[in-house]
Amino acid sequence: MSDKHLLNIYFERLEKIEDPSALVVTTHAFCEHIINEILAERKKTKTKNKYINNSSSYIVKLDLCYNMNLLDDELFDNLMRLNTLRNKCAHGVNVDFEKIDHNYNLVDKIFNVEKETDIKNKVINISANTLLLLNNHAIEMGVNLKI
Repeated sequence: MSDKHLLNIYFERLEKIEDPSALVVTTHAFCEHIINEILAERKKTKTKNKYINNSSSYIVKLDLCYNMNLLDDELFDNLMRLNTLRNKCAHGVNVDFEKIDHNYNLVDKIFNVEKETDIKNKVINISANTLLLLNNHAIEMGVNLKI
């Protein structure tokens, strides 16, 4: 475990990344890490995490968090959109970032993503702010975020 805060590590990595697809995949990995921490702290189990654990698919863990009322509708929707975008980036070689879904519920309250013209900045606004909102939500829940 590092002494650095999760967000410090994230933003250090973000500064080194130029490719928008890599930004999305990196952000998704950090979001999944936070979801894992939320589940580790909040999920009760008698199966020693045999069925749902860090190796489970992102969508299964996200759905479980939502159904346990650990995520509200807007944050869940953002994370689902980010997952869809991550899948396009991870499995495609030519993502058209002009045509991606920009309708992120919570991010739009902070930024006007549609007015941003630079693709990298647009992706950073969508990705990083979804991560920040998830991070803040986890902290408000009392989850100890570690890396």
